[in-house]
Amino acid sequence: MRKILLTMGGGFLLATAGAQQPATRSQAKIEAGPGGTGFGYEAKLASRFTIDVNTGIGGNYEIADDRFYYVFASSKYETPALCLGINPRFYYNSAKRASKGRNTSLNAASYIDIKAKLVAPFDTDYYTGASLINVHWGMQHNIGRKWLQNTHAGLGYAVAEVQYSTIYYNNEGSYTTVRHPSPGFFYPSLDIRFAYVLSKKIRNEAR
Repeated sequence: MRKILLTMGGGFLLATAGAQQPATRSQAKIEAGPGGTGFGYEAKLASRFTIDVNTGIGGNYEIADDRFYYVFASSKYETPALCLGINPRFYYNSAKRASKGRNTSLNAASYIDIKAKLVAPFDTDYYTGASLINVHWGMQHNIGRKWLQNTHAGLGYAVAEVQYSTIYYNNEGSYTTVRHPSPGFFYPSLDIRFAYVLSKKIRNEAR
């Protein structure tokens, strides 16, 4: 039984190693979408792994005990927020796309990723900062030689950066302050983003 398992395991490793996996690439980009605009850099870690880091300006998150929603900074009454996102990404179908003769340049493939995002509002009198963690399934498609469309959907969890306090006064004029835990919410995460790739070397990796 042990020999059979070792033989099967060795065969699986050989098959995996022998499969033609189009390599990912590092690329800088300017991005824009409903979540804001900014600069991103997707760094290659391995054949199918990258880490995508992006920063820019977007909307705020309204997080309180009874509500959670995204506030678009689209009018003079709403100030934007600074955003920083970091997400490791695994492209799982690059070889399948290549085997069908589809273009895989600019890391065009389907992926699974985890994203951590920090939001710091300009208007600190009304909005609080937020920390978010998301798990996504997504698709990245190249448009021509320099453009990308990135769409993802998944589940996220957001928590406010500050705690809330309640002051209770007694009949003697003194008071007690009770600090409440920062509110947190699960939410569906959906986004679409377009990017212009700044990197100079563009390879057509279609097989």
